[in-house]
Amino acid sequence: MATNPADAGDGSSYSEVNAANAEFLETLAETTGGGDLLLISASTGDVVYSANKRIDIGTSLLDGPYSETALSSAIADRLPQVQAGDSVLTTFEIYIPGGGNPVLFATSAVRSGTEVVGVLAVQVPVESLNAITTAGESWGDVGLGSGESYVVASDLLLQSESRLWIEDPNRYLDKTDDPELRSLLEIFGSPVGLQTVDTEAVREALEGRPFQGSTRNYLGEKTFTSSTPISVPGVRWVVVTDVPLGDALQPLNDYLFKMAIVLLLVLPSSALVGFWLAKRLTRPIAPAVEAALAVSNGERQPQLPALGNDEFGDLGRRLIKMAKELERQETALADEYENTRQLMLAVLPTHLVTADGELSDTAATSDTATVVAVSVDLDRESLDADDNEIVEAFASVARFAEDLAEQHSLDRIRVAADRFLFLAGSRQDSDGSDDALKFASALTRSVTDFGVTNDMAFVTHVGLSTGKVATGVLERGSLTFGAWGEPVRRALAIGALSQDEEILVDASTAGAAADSWIMESA
Repeated sequence: MATNPADAGDGSSYSEVNAANAEFLETLAETTGGGDLLLISASTGDVVYSANKRIDIGTSLLDGPYSETALSSAIADRLPQVQAGDSVLTTFEIYIPGGGNPVLFATSAVRSGTEVVGVLAVQVPVESLNAITTAGESWGDVGLGSGESYVVASDLLLQSESRLWIEDPNRYLDKTDDPELRSLLEIFGSPVGLQTVDTEAVREALEGRPFQGSTRNYLGEKTFTSSTPISVPGVRWVVVTDVPLGDALQPLNDYLFKMAIVLLLVLPSSALVGFWLAKRLTRPIAPAVEAALAVSNGERQPQLPALGNDEFGDLGRRLIKMAKELERQETALADEYENTRQLMLAVLPTHLVTADGELSDTAATSDTATVVAVSVDLDRESLDADDNEIVEAFASVARFAEDLAEQHSLDRIRVAADRFLFLAGSRQDSDGSDDALKFASALTRSVTDFGVTNDMAFVTHVGLSTGKVATGVLERGSLTFGAWGEPVRRALAIGALSQDEEILVDASTAGAAADSWIMESA
């Protein structure tokens, strides 16, 4: 047995049958990608074949030393209740014949006609699930940062290994208060099937209610946690994502566990094969896995062939539905961010608003800058236009002002229907006087040209003043960008005195501007 012989050489009929089928069964075990492969008698529960020739061969799973295992429960209680061709998974548990390692079994009935004569059980090692929940131990690559994802069964036992256990088992043991559990962890070398995860997030998800919020994890640490139930044939599992409260979360991190769901469904299915079921079960796996990986990489319209009406067809349909839901959620989030950004841009300068609609800086600053005050009037007596046309005309002028301000690197302080206040120089090392004059000249020309084109007589008044200006974001019930200082008051006063298309500047602006500008005393 230790050398796993195909033929024991004892002349028995068992050895003869084993030798005839050994190569086929060993190849089948390798094809599944799991660990051991067992053939079990349906009538007695005896393990009649083990690819690895372990100590459970020859024992009965119904009344022998392993009759209390999850594998025994699956064979005796759950497998007889499923339809022909369906399979049942166990939860991960410590399985002594498997070297005391946590393993899961995928079981399927072996039939002769309509009669169930045996059970095919394929062992799936916990490393297969770990590879999915840890993203190959590349947590940061999938946006988890210092967080983790793991799976918990309905009995509240951990089904995949904790990140802390993988990275620092000794620290994990130090955080374990239960001396009996700590001893078992040291003996078996894994928390899977041993660590109880009795948390609010797990309880809620087991009741069918996805959870999201701040709570404490199974080690007593404060975390931001998301959890949701997942449907795996034969078991009731919950997938949980924990991120320390101190970490910043990206908007879409709470969808990370949905990626795991797809792979969790694919993984055990790959182990449910017998030779006569191999084509049926393995042909759909490759496109399903490929599509799942495509979805995790951002594809929202995965291409899948028709996978039938079995569990693989259901998997394919769930995968496509999940991709569409992710696309809808991402679009909704993107729209929400853009709406928020546009609302903030309506009152704040562009350099203070990030692409996600967040404030980049709220600190008050004081710089030498040039204030531009603009007012626009309309001669309504000679105007043949209704109120709606007038409103639209002023809106167009406001758009000209904002577009030209952006082109000349001016910050908007206030914009009303016919009154504008801009600031030049706050984003440069210069005082902004030249940019302010260029902007004012371009704006007066644009307003005049617009009026001529639309047969409207606009009157534009512009005043400029340069000096120390304080700016900052005011948060008093609503966001406002404000500017303070003597230049603000002077620009408003000068602008009120200017004539049509006349740009009035004070002595400070005249002295700061380049010599190329033609100035006349007012």
